[in-house]
Amino acid sequence: MVLSAAALAGCGDDTTATTATTASTATTASTETSASTTDAGVTESTAPEAGSTTTLPAERYKIGVVTYDPTDLSQAAIFKYLNEYLGPELNVEFVISQAIVDSNDEFSFYENCAAQGAKGILNLYTASDWRMVFQKMQELEMYFILPQSPMPDDEIEFAADNPYIVGGIGTSGDYEGFKQMTQSFLDAGARSLVVASGGKDFGVQMFIDRFQGVQDAVAEFKAANPGVEIQVTDFGGFPNDPAFFATQGQMIASNPDAVIATFSGDYLWVQPLKEAGKAGQIMLGTYTSMNEVSAAATKDGTLNFLVATYPEQIAPAVALLYNHMSGNGSDFRADGKAVSVEQPLVTWQSPDDADKWMALLNAEEPPYSGEDLRAVIKAFNPAATLEDLVALAEACTYEDIVARRGK
Repeated sequence: MVLSAAALAGCGDDTTATTATTASTATTASTETSASTTDAGVTESTAPEAGSTTTLPAERYKIGVVTYDPTDLSQAAIFKYLNEYLGPELNVEFVISQAIVDSNDEFSFYENCAAQGAKGILNLYTASDWRMVFQKMQELEMYFILPQSPMPDDEIEFAADNPYIVGGIGTSGDYEGFKQMTQSFLDAGARSLVVASGGKDFGVQMFIDRFQGVQDAVAEFKAANPGVEIQVTDFGGFPNDPAFFATQGQMIASNPDAVIATFSGDYLWVQPLKEAGKAGQIMLGTYTSMNEVSAAATKDGTLNFLVATYPEQIAPAVALLYNHMSGNGSDFRADGKAVSVEQPLVTWQSPDDADKWMALLNAEEPPYSGEDLRAVIKAFNPAATLEDLVALAEACTYEDIVARRGK
């Protein structure tokens, strides 16, 4: 059940399920405490609106963050926002995992978080069966949320009686985003596509969905254009496989019309295309965060289509998790179950798109401010409701942010 502000009729708390990518480099699951918020005590803070509290709660909550690779550009940008901005704004400390390679790493991290007193988990990646994770959260009494994806209905039903499964908030852009990307390239004349499909062959759902979007776009284009031949070359895996870069070099040398990178195209494909003298000749599309690298690559013509996230988009999930950690979870469940919220898909396809988004992201006030979040957290604002939180989560587009800032 995916909630929208318009459809919400009741409050809800959670269940979760999404898939992230497979691990990158490091193999340890030890934790690092990344935030440096003040010790327990009351910290003065600007009230978000009339009726809300004017001080931070005395208790400083600790939240574990599971990542496939903390050095990945998009992940590192999220951690910077959490540690340097949201932590002080909400009096929260974040514990960031090292690269999670397998289920043992992941469950060791959960145990370490619980031992450090963490009350919540932001899960950017899993190497485990979701239902085993859900059971572990109940055992450890930690609240769990997917901060970059809605939660599937079947997982919500499975966790219906588990109060520690909060839900999921994020885009469902895996399929639709890559379908749009492929359609754009085919319309621009691409007839040979290389698809770096990541964890598709390992059964990782997000990569399965992204590849399916590519396949369906190709099938529809061929049906609408009889006689047109389109070649799709798929190779899976990640940079932690020694064969990855050798295969990548072969793919670039084959001179396809377009490369569709289902992950980290800014980090893994921009420079190799430039070094091969193919930048601007081979179209490139990817899924990654909005950042200076992807902006520069868009502006110089190397990157042509970005299915995008931005670091601050994680903020509503933090607010929902906070409501549960602070004892108000029963008011933030949907019909007594976990909450699933689908945010609109965000893309950029031109230098103008990159310019306007980067200006917004680099503004003094972030897309989701502390004031925005405190308004939907009951510990700060007793009038806060789930409907308010869902509406804030859905208001993530460029136009929404501009309107929220009154600019």
